[in-house]
Amino acid sequence: MRKEGDRPLLIEDARYLRLTSYREDGSEASRPVWFVQRDSVIEITTPEASKKVAQISHDPRVEIAPADMRGKVDEDAERLTGVARIVHGDASDEIAAAVKAKYGWQGKVAETVYGARARAGNDLYATRVGLRITPTERL
Repeated sequence: MRKEGDRPLLIEDARYLRLTSYREDGSEASRPVWFVQRDSVIEITTPEASKKVAQISHDPRVEIAPADMRGKVDEDAERLTGVARIVHGDASDEIAAAVKAKYGWQGKVAETVYGARARAGNDLYATRVGLRITPTERL
């Protein structure tokens, strides 16, 4: 996406992103997410059974923007479109570890909660996958 001389992505300093994916009927579904950025790729960890994974499986187009913890985006915030790819196995584990490291104690608490829910039989939390988002255009 970036060419020599382009300004850098501004989302790397954000604590949260608003991730917008698309339902089967084409309507938008937005939610705040934790993320890490490696070069120009945005990475997210999420339960495999989540709606965002189902939506991205159907339509890999996404929009991302820096947000607050509720998903609210400032008017002047950088917004990007991109293409999301679902990753499993070692790649997914690497993303989960990077997100956990970025978010410190919050990441550890979230991992503990997800693990407890999975052990309690909540299939939604049993398997996690990674999402790799390659930005394609600034809006």
